[in-house]
Amino acid sequence: MTDNGAFLVGRATGEWPQASTPAENLLFAAERLDGKVLEAVEFAHCTFANVSFKEAQLKQCKFVNCAFLNCYFRKTSIQGSAFLGCKFIACEFPKATVHSSDFKYSKFSQCRIAFDELEHSLPREPNLREELCHDLSIASDALGDNRDARRYRLKAIEARTEHLKAAVLGRSTWYETHYAGLRKAKAFSDLVGHWLNGFVWGHGEKWWVLLRNLFILAFVVFPSILWFVRTGLTRGGEVLTLWEVIWLSVTTIIPVDGVTDAVQATSLMARLALVAEGFVGIVAAGLFVALFVRAIVK
Repeated sequence: MTDNGAFLVGRATGEWPQASTPAENLLFAAERLDGKVLEAVEFAHCTFANVSFKEAQLKQCKFVNCAFLNCYFRKTSIQGSAFLGCKFIACEFPKATVHSSDFKYSKFSQCRIAFDELEHSLPREPNLREELCHDLSIASDALGDNRDARRYRLKAIEARTEHLKAAVLGRSTWYETHYAGLRKAKAFSDLVGHWLNGFVWGHGEKWWVLLRNLFILAFVVFPSILWFVRTGLTRGGEVLTLWEVIWLSVTTIIPVDGVTDAVQATSLMARLALVAEGFVGIVAAGLFVALFVRAIVK
């Protein structure tokens, strides 16, 4: 039995409920609800397989732990509805619109809703928002929508920052309860790592961050260090000038032909400084390659 087949087992075929009668543990398969209005209806633990909601309107509806398999939501209007813990598998949402709805704990596989439509219906809780956006970024990548995939990734990064800050600062009773003692320390460690990841190369999403940092290191940080140990750097028996120190820094972090070959590091501190800068240059080159490969693959 396939994974999707598990959603069909043990569920009798059901009829569409009225607003006052919730449907539970039922199967709705191969039906067309094109253009219909579903208002204030509730479903729990139901499966919708090959159901067409084309141009339908879902108003104030509630779906709890439901599965949608190969469903069609073209130009569907979803208004004030809740999809709690639902699974959307291989569904289609072309030109669907979403307003003031709730997708807490929901999962998307082989399908996604356009970022512009879902952005304002993402969960308020940062941990849930991060998880949902992460799933949608993967789904968008798989479907070839690189633009939305990146926007979902950035939203997930933003949500993770908010979540970790809330965990460290205990911004609610839930965070105070779930993140105490060692868990709070772990959250602080994760927050520092998350911040460093963003500071160094923008979480792999912003090439200009890495370029900016490389520029600062090559023209400010390492020249300052090398200037401090300049007595251990000589060229033809003479101590380097400021401009020669800067050029040495640039050609060390970004290896090119220049003054580097003629410079001798005569002190331990000068040699360590050059080795450190060369290592940073190798790491930076690796990160640039990773960014390039990611851009090509995605």
